[in-house]
Amino acid sequence: MAWGSIGKWLKPAALAALIGLVSLSGKMDAISDAAAALADKDLLIRWTSAWAGATREATPVTLIDIDADAMAAFGNPDRAPRQLVADLLDLVKTKRPLGVFLDIDLSKAGADAAADDRLRAVFAGWPNDAPVLAVARRFQKDKTRDDEDALRPLPLIAAAVIADKPHIRQAASVALADSDSVVRRWRLSQVVCDAGAGQAFASPQLIATAAATGRPQADIDRFLAWRLRQVCAKDAKDRPVWPRNAAAETNISFLFSGEQDAHAPLARRPDGVETPVFRRISARTLMGESRAALPADRVSAEPFAGRFVVIGASHADAHDEHMTPIGKLPGAIIAANAIAGAPAILSAIEVSAFGKTAMALLLFAAFAALSLRFRASVASVVVSLCSLALLPVLGRIFAPSSALEIVFAAIAMLAMFAAIESALEIWQGWREGLGWRVLLKPSKSPKEIA
Repeated sequence: MAWGSIGKWLKPAALAALIGLVSLSGKMDAISDAAAALADKDLLIRWTSAWAGATREATPVTLIDIDADAMAAFGNPDRAPRQLVADLLDLVKTKRPLGVFLDIDLSKAGADAAADDRLRAVFAGWPNDAPVLAVARRFQKDKTRDDEDALRPLPLIAAAVIADKPHIRQAASVALADSDSVVRRWRLSQVVCDAGAGQAFASPQLIATAAATGRPQADIDRFLAWRLRQVCAKDAKDRPVWPRNAAAETNISFLFSGEQDAHAPLARRPDGVETPVFRRISARTLMGESRAALPADRVSAEPFAGRFVVIGASHADAHDEHMTPIGKLPGAIIAANAIAGAPAILSAIEVSAFGKTAMALLLFAAFAALSLRFRASVASVVVSLCSLALLPVLGRIFAPSSALEIVFAAIAMLAMFAAIESALEIWQGWREGLGWRVLLKPSKSPKEIA
């Protein structure tokens, strides 16, 4: 056999041996994980959120968790004790939070009527100068309408009490699951259309962002009035200037897992001080031996002041756990993630589906020019680096999830372009009489061809 024929097989054999050594050394897993990360949309959204400054601009959130320990102190009832909820609200409002989101199901009366009355009394006595209080409204599918996404609100035991309270809002915390049953998105508002008068409910994310940025409640009212006209009357005129990005749905930037010992990224407060984006406090630590909340002077204001407080439940009987890109999480922690990342999303430029497609086409044109200029291996590296560099820039302008949709669409177009280009080359070779050999790589080197 001629040396040239042997030499032709030496290079691929040496490369195969090198790859085998890398695999035996255990390094292939790291390479595989890195490659998988570049194709993991959920992970890239989190990276893009961090790179685009979502954590720095995030609303700091503190979760008061009515967990298993707190429930055990009350004999493990089947729902969060209303007396405890009332005590926690009284305590928190004295600690100068940005606002409070009560993520507790109040659609049915509790077992203790006196405790329900105590909670109503807290709502009735909520001062007009107190931080905004968002009370979760629960929804279920409206089977009377053809729209699969149509929801109707369940009753609220305190609806009559809070109706005229300017600093108490009924909130719709609607997290949306994709076809794989993984929660990735949240809804900015929930509109209910009726033959008579519809209703529009703000999300806690919208309420929290308004509180964190000093927006008046009137801005939320204007947005909700517009959404009601847009959805029910199909009238999208006179769009309010806030929020800048009024997309009906957007991805949640999962910035933290909520575990007690997990690292939380840092946000920068308006005074320039860095603070953890998320803190989690067991409700049991805020209770005395009598099960009542501790006196306000015995509780530090530091975990609450200047932060948006979520009062929610993670105990098993709450039945409020959902699969997310970072594992199974209680609904309250999903809401906390959405609240924390909302400012970066709501301040971004809203872009339509047509706008995303147009930008993806421009990006594809640039990628295609690179792929025509460089070898395939070099072009793939250059395109990957350009994509990673563009994500934080586009994420800051158009929100992380929109940026990722644009870049992924451009890469999909490039893959289709390469596939069609290869198919045309095969067809041309077939017409030139190469037959089945058209499927093989050229056997001659570039020097021999020259």
